[in-house]
Amino acid sequence: MVRRRVLVTVLLVALPACSAVLGLRDLTPVDETADASDDAARDGSAPSDANAADAADASDTDASCETLSDPANCGRCGHSCLGGACTKGRCEPVVLATGQGDVSGISVDATHVYFTSLAPSVVARVPKGGGAVTPLASGAAVRLPKRVAVDGAHVYWVSSELFDGAVARCPLGGCTAAPEVLASPEEPVGVAVAGGHVYWADHNGKRIGRRLLGGAADDAYAVPPDLPVAVAVSGADVVYIADFSGQVHRRGAGGENVLVGANGQSGRDVVLHGGFAYWGAAEDPGMPGRIARAPVAGGGASELVSVAGGEPMALAVDDTYVYWTAWSRLADGGAVSGGVHACPHAGCAGASSLLTTASFPRGIAVDESAIYFAASGGVLKLAKP
Repeated sequence: MVRRRVLVTVLLVALPACSAVLGLRDLTPVDETADASDDAARDGSAPSDANAADAADASDTDASCETLSDPANCGRCGHSCLGGACTKGRCEPVVLATGQGDVSGISVDATHVYFTSLAPSVVARVPKGGGAVTPLASGAAVRLPKRVAVDGAHVYWVSSELFDGAVARCPLGGCTAAPEVLASPEEPVGVAVAGGHVYWADHNGKRIGRRLLGGAADDAYAVPPDLPVAVAVSGADVVYIADFSGQVHRRGAGGENVLVGANGQSGRDVVLHGGFAYWGAAEDPGMPGRIARAPVAGGGASELVSVAGGEPMALAVDDTYVYWTAWSRLADGGAVSGGVHACPHAGCAGASSLLTTASFPRGIAVDESAIYFAASGGVLKLAKP
């Protein structure tokens, strides 16, 4: 049985050490303007960490561009690093924000990256191209904020303090100390917003709740068979993953739990795309976790997408890849390193692609051209492969 993780501040790594971990020369946030269209020609292949140099050498055959160190043509002609350096044909991350404490959740809209910090307890945002961090909310409704979601008008988050939780929101421009509290479950740890509703996973309360925005709350919209840790919504599909069993369920039309799949011992996150649920689950300490998928409709076999390269923390998905952050765990449960990984939907046929190492990464989100993730007290951006 996987032991439940306990948040301790000793896991935070000092910022000076992050430069060595990330391969960056410094952690000064960069204010740059990125041409998102530069990455539109990506070829769908992401070299694994073990053969990255060989892949870069192989790509350096086009005499029209220099692909080993040119950040505008990194790994192949026309592949921009979006402000990051290019080293041996691979893009390095750009630091958008640093000194933000224990950053946890990440979400994006067209212009900004929204994030939560567990300590200090705050919800904030930073422009995708770099610039000043704007605090959006703090105070009583922002205690141990974990996951975050955004729609066209508001940013939503869950405050996960046990027996004193909150699901809250704030206009995108901020609300300082007066956020709107939408619900007060026991221990909300996951949040999603879709179809005019906000949904949350109440871990200790063993519930999936939802509220019609502008209407009443339903604290028991679904009652999972185990403690939920994340919820994902797409159209009429509401899917959730359990902590200790790793099972993924969908809420049926009558409120029943429909088994979607199970692969791994302890659930961490779930995302939806193209009729499939993708999820990350941990194994025993010291063993790598798993990234798996199954049809949302249920009844299909669970497929192993990839060994996770550690304990998966959070997932994101686009039309080609599933992305995740992971921590490497020792047999005694301690963590030693981490990274951002990617794998095609149908699987990696082996190890996943390690896109970059990172110090204890957590939340992750993607847009058309970039991956955004939380690590080392900050928010970073990495060009897609």
